Amino acid sequence: MRMETFIRKALGLKAHTVARVEVREAEGELVVRVERLSQRRLRCGVCGLRARRVAPTRRPERWWHDLALRDSSVRLVYAPYRVWCPQYGLRGNGSRGLTSGSG
Repeated sequence: MRMETFIRKALGLKAHTVARVEVREAEGELVVRVERLSQRRLRCGVCGLRARRVAPTRRPERWWHDLALRDSSVRLVYAPYRVWCPQYGLRGNGSRGLTSGSG
């Protein structure tokens, strides 16, 4: 199994995928960059409804520290999308915990 597939399954990502994994040996960390799957519709971060469309702009990148993998700490990187919610208008997307906090 590829490292990207292992990480995606371990995090339970369905509308997102692991775009790139970087190994930083000097810092002893693994940097995992996450992107959305283009064919999946994103959900509103407020009400959870499926968004009608995705805004052309994104939020700044956010970083999270995740559990260590072997001897390396894992850092997740994701730039959340902004979506048009039918109920609340322009909002940040709810991406299964990826946008709940930043590090």
